[in-house]
Amino acid sequence: MNKVRSLKNKIGVFTGGSPLSKERFDLGLSYFKNHNIEVATPILPYRDYGIYLNGFANGSKEERLRAAQELIENKDVDLILSARGGAGIQEILSDFPYELLSKNPKLIIGQSDVTALILQMPHRAGISAIHGPQFGSEFADYESLDSAKKSVDTLIKLLTDPEFRYTLEGRYLSGNRSPNKSSATGTLLAGNLSILISLLGTPFDVPYSDSILIIEEVGESPHKIDRMLRQLLLSKKLDKISGIAFGRFAKCESKHGPQVQDVIKNFITEFSKISDVIVLDSLEVGHWGCSMPVPIGIKAEITDSGINILESPIQ
Repeated sequence: MNKVRSLKNKIGVFTGGSPLSKERFDLGLSYFKNHNIEVATPILPYRDYGIYLNGFANGSKEERLRAAQELIENKDVDLILSARGGAGIQEILSDFPYELLSKNPKLIIGQSDVTALILQMPHRAGISAIHGPQFGSEFADYESLDSAKKSVDTLIKLLTDPEFRYTLEGRYLSGNRSPNKSSATGTLLAGNLSILISLLGTPFDVPYSDSILIIEEVGESPHKIDRMLRQLLLSKKLDKISGIAFGRFAKCESKHGPQVQDVIKNFITEFSKISDVIVLDSLEVGHWGCSMPVPIGIKAEITDSGINILESPIQ
């Protein structure tokens, strides 16, 4: 995995999916102004807010691809930060300039629907990407929410200090491993569960073997989460992973029947019959709360108490 440059003076904001409101844009912008970091926006992230001229996306497919190319080619831009998730990322996967990015390596940072794009980076551009804070969410909430401040401060440390290492703390759930197998190493793979499922059977599916998989979700009912987890099992994607961890499943409650924690517990019971890998939950990863950065494609170690980041994505 090639290393990328650290954050110094300027970021690019990429709206590959849905637009932000002007209010959320201004809140995100205030963080960077306060920290003397310039912001490049080839397409204003709020340009198409509430208009729907391009479906749910902020700009046409061609406009968004040109914006990505502009940010990648701009030698002053240190990294590319997603404005938000929303819909539209899958539309640009086929034509995204991966080769250009490999020649001008810069981190792309995002989560939610941006999962589909950042997971392509290790095997299509040869660089890491980061599942984590976004311009219009955690950066916008930096001054008002302690969880956002923790997320952003950890990300900035990761982006500026190549010696920085940290642990994503979790709670041990299960595992049939032998007493001598108290940890495992693997390559970090993280993202939104429904987006991971949407990539199955496409050219943009990702390699799961030898990975430490972290999944999160938002706004899906427990029965849909149950179905998606079972699809991962049936697809054999989990057969050769090194470990699995559950982040936040926000706003996934149901008025009746089993709740999301019941679904995850049942899944773990079934999964542990066929796998001896360590399983964690309660990671601070995902929507509506602390969203700790997860460097995709980087080596990590999973233990009973968390996931230790072993490498830095920056030079």
